[in-house]
Amino acid sequence: MFNIIGKRKFYFIFSGALTLIGIILFFIFGINWGIDFKGGTLWELKFPAGIDNTAIREFWPTLNLGDVSVRESEGNKMLQFRSLEQGEYDIALAGLKQKFGNVEEISYETIGPTIGEEIKGKAYLTIVLSSIAIILYIAWAFRKVSRPVSSWRFGVVAIVALVHDLLVMLTVFVVLGKFLGVAIDSFFITAMLTVLGYSVNDTIVIFDRIRERLKLKVDEPFEILVNKSVNETMTRSLVTGMNAILVLFALFLFGGASIHWFMLAMLIGIITGTYSSIFIASPLLVVWYNFSRKRA
Repeated sequence: MFNIIGKRKFYFIFSGALTLIGIILFFIFGINWGIDFKGGTLWELKFPAGIDNTAIREFWPTLNLGDVSVRESEGNKMLQFRSLEQGEYDIALAGLKQKFGNVEEISYETIGPTIGEEIKGKAYLTIVLSSIAIILYIAWAFRKVSRPVSSWRFGVVAIVALVHDLLVMLTVFVVLGKFLGVAIDSFFITAMLTVLGYSVNDTIVIFDRIRERLKLKVDEPFEILVNKSVNETMTRSLVTGMNAILVLFALFLFGGASIHWFMLAMLIGIITGTYSSIFIASPLLVVWYNFSRKRA
């Protein structure tokens, strides 16, 4: 049997360092919001062979249309910039064709800044309400557990582990946004909400085993009881997580550019969700219990 709870300091130091680095990078780099949230234009174009992103970035300022980010999209180029008037659109398309030859428009999407702010507000609200609902649900599901820890603590600890998972996801995309121009869009929020459900579900499996052992009223220290529960459910958590990871990894590699970053977000979230359920959530429960005993 692995002494996971006994070595909790190592996991806390590792996750704490990871979280701290993420927060620092967040303030240094900031979030590269997609047009879903900040408004703007997403223009997918097919350029002649041999035209690279650098050439487009170097030419764009000559059009006097503000900044642009350019990335690959299934063999095409995806340009992101501010909203354009009809006249500016005509100038941009004509300029690109004159410079690069046969440029073909694949899609053109514009979202106003007001709509973008509204979507961002709803995304925050959805995550906050989902977290509150999870705490209430877990507190209700574990309502028959009152000793040695009350039921609502299970819910709070599950949310703390979840916040850890979402911060790791966000950190990776902050770095990708800085160096590769990857934007956080509505697909990323969808991935966060999906991971939110997966992470909590995986954590509850372990908490449920703790609850079952508490019902047996076995005379053993709470720390040992939790460690046994984690060991009994760890194989199931790892196998379930690995199955999901293999599928997501295959989709990340072969699923196409349109879902590439969405799959990466899911992949990171499932990996951290599996890790935090085993190495963060249950150890935190023990830490909280020990802290309460010392204060009693």
